[in-house]
Amino acid sequence: MKKIFIRIIPLVIFFTINAEAKSKVIECSISPENFTSGQFVRLNAQTISSHTSDDINLIARIATNNTFYSEKEMYRRSKNLYFTDILIPEFCESLQIIFKCDEDNYIKKNNKIQQWFFNTKLPPTYLEDRQSEANPSCVMMQGFYWDCPTNWYTEMQKYAYKLRYMHKGYGIDRIWYPPPQKSDFGINSMGYDPYDYYDLGQFKQKNTIPTRFGSQFDLKETIQTYKLLNIKCMADIVLNHRVGGELELIDNFNSIQRPTNFKKVKSGKCVWDYRFFYPTKKESHDLGKFNDYPDIAHTTLNKNQSAGNDLIEWGQWLKSNSNAGFNGGWRFDYVKGINPSFISKFRRMTNTPFCILECWSDIDYIEKYSKFTGETAAFDFPTFYTLAETFNNKSSIKNLIDPSKSLATRNPKIAVTFVANHDTDKDYFVPSITNNIMLAYAFILTYQGYPCIFWHDYFDKKLSNIGGQSGNGIDPLVWVRGYFGGKSILTNIIKADHSILAYEAIPSIQTKPGYLVIINNSNKKQLLTLPLTNERYFTQQLNCHAWFSYIKEHNKKHMNIMPDANGYVSCTVPPNGYLVFAPKE
Repeated sequence: MKKIFIRIIPLVIFFTINAEAKSKVIECSISPENFTSGQFVRLNAQTISSHTSDDINLIARIATNNTFYSEKEMYRRSKNLYFTDILIPEFCESLQIIFKCDEDNYIKKNNKIQQWFFNTKLPPTYLEDRQSEANPSCVMMQGFYWDCPTNWYTEMQKYAYKLRYMHKGYGIDRIWYPPPQKSDFGINSMGYDPYDYYDLGQFKQKNTIPTRFGSQFDLKETIQTYKLLNIKCMADIVLNHRVGGELELIDNFNSIQRPTNFKKVKSGKCVWDYRFFYPTKKESHDLGKFNDYPDIAHTTLNKNQSAGNDLIEWGQWLKSNSNAGFNGGWRFDYVKGINPSFISKFRRMTNTPFCILECWSDIDYIEKYSKFTGETAAFDFPTFYTLAETFNNKSSIKNLIDPSKSLATRNPKIAVTFVANHDTDKDYFVPSITNNIMLAYAFILTYQGYPCIFWHDYFDKKLSNIGGQSGNGIDPLVWVRGYFGGKSILTNIIKADHSILAYEAIPSIQTKPGYLVIINNSNKKQLLTLPLTNERYFTQQLNCHAWFSYIKEHNKKHMNIMPDANGYVSCTVPPNGYLVFAPKE
């Protein structure tokens, strides 16, 4: 009989456990609930599992603003509770969380991937009513320029009265001071290389006692003079970098030496070392750095000891009359290198409703940065470049009212317009406005936004009264804006072509009548018939209150005009010039 051998092969069955059957996330939360960008938060998750082991490796895949951000392994707190700490990135408006058990196995519910959505809380909006009965002009001035003379505070003080009363009782309502602290280059520094924050010109270091601009006493006296005239005083502050420290060995930076030892500053304040600069144990960098200067890490060490808290304390100190007395807000230097969450915190903790960002960028980025810092005002660089292109190259003046080329047109409530500043005045790589500059001033001083006059233009280039007639120069334009317009001017465009721009100013205050502006960027005079929309002007005489032309024989006051019953009015606009009409004062 033939023997038959039967080989028994063990049957092995492989089971693929679907994530839906294995586990589900039944709850997901973030604490604190009202979180903002730039904040560390805790992500919590609770699972329920049908798998016997209950040993789940939970991973959170995080997207911000619908864009992938990072993956974080969740730590187990108890049987079904997990957590991890995450940093909410800057400019984050929303979070999308997807969980998975391993690299490829997303947790599903009803065959769909589970998703959890959270919205960040935007910082509170800080707005200041810039109108005051005592000083209603709503025009500011940059009170210095690059390489201005030493002892500059006394020069500023000398002209305080003139700036308050430029024309018929109207003048500036705010003045912007240079960075006040002792800086690395001592008497030769313009203040953008801060060394000892609490030395405002009272300690002997960096080969000088006063700063380039004067002593602490001079600063306090000058601020007090302006404040007595109801002019607010704004400080330029540099929060991105610090310069002039001694070399020290940096443990967390490849064991190299960097100038980050500030333990010998004479004020004894902000005695930082390398731990207060990037990279840190928490973060390797922020939005950016300036040159090769040590980049300040604002959230360093621990909650109560950080560069950010030190700088906020300094801002509070600067506002005290016994130290400086600044009351007109902050001009934040180079914010493209600073996380907006810190700027927002600085504003809030120093209780400063009005500040200006130096955000040298396009309109979209400026608006985004402003939004995430509480609708902070910003210098209108897009309009500046458009002004330069318009008047230097005779490009279409209509570009000035293009919302893609002018922040003042798109978002006037945050736009601070200007024709020149300390950078554009000295930097050969920036297209400073060299042609028809008074037309540029006529535009910003009568258009939407908050206009800023440049000291060097006003005094040294003598634009205050250029042309020599009562309606010429910056002074009568400031008066027109304040007397006939006041705060929150909006404009109604009535004509815009390649060389002519005409608009009506519509004040938010009903008792103000507004005014009519016509700018001619061509080399020829132009006879115009314009359709006005302000019915208050119909059949009413309008006087020419401000005028100018670079062609001397055309620099004449225009006769009074009278719109008809339908609002049509005719006038002749001088070449390379402007006219401003309003009712009789």
